[in-house]
Amino acid sequence: MLKRATLLLVFVTSPAWARYSVFDTSDIVTKNKFTSEIQVFTGDKVGAQFLGHLDTPNSDDTQFRWEFGGGYQGLEGGIFFKWSPVPDHENQVGFSLATGISYANKDNRSSLALRAVPVVSKAFITDSWGRWTPYFSFPFGVSFNESKTEYPLHLALGTQWGDEHNENWALIFESGFNMNSISPYVSGGFALSFD
Repeated sequence: MLKRATLLLVFVTSPAWARYSVFDTSDIVTKNKFTSEIQVFTGDKVGAQFLGHLDTPNSDDTQFRWEFGGGYQGLEGGIFFKWSPVPDHENQVGFSLATGISYANKDNRSSLALRAVPVVSKAFITDSWGRWTPYFSFPFGVSFNESKTEYPLHLALGTQWGDEHNENWALIFESGFNMNSISPYVSGGFALSFD
C-alpha cells in the first residue's frame, strides 16, 4: 500500500510553479559572488525565468545566499544559509548543505517554500580546458500555497567552468530532472566575484 501511494505521489502530483535550481558547488566563497542565471523549462509548459544569486562569506565554512528573479514563473526571492563541513581538497570530494526559505508570486498567487540543498562537487584543473567543477544535488523541501502543500524533489546535475588563473569569473550550466513536483529545466549563466 505504501509503495503504491509513493508511486502515485511521484507520478501524479502536479509540478510546482516556483522552480528550484541549485546553480552552486560545495565551495564556500571567500569574497562576494554574483551569479546570473536563465532557466528554460522543458516540461509540459515551456517558459523562461531569470534569476540572480548573491553569495556573501560568513566564515571559513559558511556563507549566505540571496536569490531574486522573475519571468514565466512570476516573481521570486529567498535567503539561504550554506554550511560546507567537508571541503573540496586534494582527492577529497566537497559536500555542503544549504537551508533556507523562498517566496514566489505568480498571478496574485503566493507560494512559500522551505528548502534543503545538499551538494557534492569536485574541482578538476586541466592544462587546456581550465578549471571544471561538476556537481550534483537532490534538493528537497516543502512548498505551501493557498490551495495545497507540495514536497518538491529533483536531481540537479551541473558544472562550473572558469580560468584556473582568474577565479573572478565562471560559466555555469545545470539540468534539473523531476522526481516530485518540479518541471525539468536547463539553466545557463555566469558568476562574477568581487570585494
